[in-house]
Amino acid sequence: VLDDFSTAGISHIIALSGFNIAVIFTSLEIVLLRLRLPRAGRVWLMLAIMTAFVVLVGAASSIVRAAAMGALAIVGRLFGRRPQAMRLLAISAAAMITANPYVLLYDAGFQLSCLATAGILTLSDRFAHWCRWIPERFSLRSSLSTTLAASAPTLLLLMYQFERWSVVAPLTNMLVLPLIPWLMAISAVAAACSMLLPFRPIALLLAYVTMLGCDYILHISAWFAALPFAASAITLSTPMLFVSLFLLCLWMFYETNRKKVH
Repeated sequence: VLDDFSTAGISHIIALSGFNIAVIFTSLEIVLLRLRLPRAGRVWLMLAIMTAFVVLVGAASSIVRAAAMGALAIVGRLFGRRPQAMRLLAISAAAMITANPYVLLYDAGFQLSCLATAGILTLSDRFAHWCRWIPERFSLRSSLSTTLAASAPTLLLLMYQFERWSVVAPLTNMLVLPLIPWLMAISAVAAACSMLLPFRPIALLLAYVTMLGCDYILHISAWFAALPFAASAITLSTPMLFVSLFLLCLWMFYETNRKKVH
C-alpha cells in the first residue's frame, strides 16, 4: 500500500504535515473561544497542547517545522502582529537549522517539507491561473493547483534523492484530495459519538461512510500505481540540482514580489 501511494504520488495524505497542524490549531481555537478564556491564557494553552501533540507523534522534522510556524503565528497575533507565512517559514527553518544543522543536509523530510510549503505559498496562484480551464466544482482546480505548487519544488529533490517521480500525481491528487477533509471530519464525529452510548449507532454509520471513502482512496492508488507509466525513473546530478534550485528560488521570488505589486 505504501509503495502504491508513493507511485501514485499521494503519500503526503498519510504523513503528518502543516495541514494536520492547521486543523488542530483551528479546532482548538474554536473550542477555547467558546470557553471565553483570556487571550493570553488561550494562547499558552494552545501552545502547551500543540507541544504535547508534537512529542506524542514523534517530533519528526516536518511536524516540528509546521508546529513552529503555527506557534509563531499565534504568539504574533497575541502581540497584534499580522503573520506573514513566508517569514514564519524562514524563521522556523532557520531556528531548526541552528539547533541541528544536519537537518539541512541529511533530513529529506525537512527538505521536502520546506520546499513544498514554499511552493504552496508562492506558486499556488500562478498554477491556479494556468488551470483556470478546470472547473472549481468539488475543489478540483484548487486541489490540482495546490498539488502542482507543492510538487514543482519537491520534484527536483525527489529526482535527486530517489531517482524517480510520479507522472500520475496531479490526476490522483485531484481525485483524492477533495475527499480528505470530509473523511477527517466524519471520522472525528464518529469517534466522538462512539464514546456516548446513545449515539453509537450513529458512530457505526459514520464509520462505515469513512470506510467507503478510504476504500475508494486505496483503489485509486492501486489502479494508478499499476499503470506502466505511473512513475518515471530520472537521475539528477548534484550540479543540476543546485542550478535548478537556484532558478526555482528566482521564480518564487518573482511570484512573491508580483503578489505584493498587485
